[in-house]
Amino acid sequence: MEKETVIKIEKGYSSFAEEIKKDYGVFVADCYQCGKCTAGCPVACEADVSPSQAVRMVQLGMREDLLKAKSVWLCTGCETCATRCPNGVSPAKIFDACRQIGVKEDVPASVPETKIMHEEILRQVSWYGRTHELGMEMLYKFRTKHFKDDMFQGLRMMLGGKISILPGRIKRPSEVAKLIKKEKSE
Repeated sequence: MEKETVIKIEKGYSSFAEEIKKDYGVFVADCYQCGKCTAGCPVACEADVSPSQAVRMVQLGMREDLLKAKSVWLCTGCETCATRCPNGVSPAKIFDACRQIGVKEDVPASVPETKIMHEEILRQVSWYGRTHELGMEMLYKFRTKHFKDDMFQGLRMMLGGKISILPGRIKRPSEVAKLIKKEKSE
C-alpha cells in the first residue's frame, strides 16, 4: 500500500486559486487533503476528478485540466463535501465556479447533455424566476434529441401531480433574469 503525502499550501500559490477565492469565495489553502469530502460524495464513483482532487488542482493552478473534467458537470451541488470538510472548503462551489467559467469561456463540456440541462435550468429561472420542470425537460429533450428517454416516467409524474403542466411564477422574475444576465456578462 502506497503512503500518501499531504502538503499544505500557503497564500499566494496559484492565480487559479486566487481567482476562485476572489470571484467565488472558496479559500482552497484551508484544505489539507483529509479526503472527507470525497468519502461523502454521492457521485465520486462516477467522477474522473474527486472533490479533494479538484481542490488540489485549484491549489496547483491546473485550471485547464479542471475545466475539462467530467466531474465539473457531474457534481450535483448537494454540498455534502462542504458539510464534511473540517475547514469549510466547498468542492461543490469549485465545480460550480468551473461550470460558470467554462460557459463564459466556451470550454466544451465533457458531458454535453449536462451542460445543456444547465443552460435550460438557467433559461427557466430567467423566464419564471424558478424552474418549470416540464418546460425545462421538453427543451432539453428537443436539444439533445433524446425524445423517448424516460417518457413514461415523466407522464406518470405529471399524472401523479409531481410535475405541473403550467409554470409557477415568482413576483418580479425580471429581477432574477437581470442577475443571470449580469453573471453571464461578467
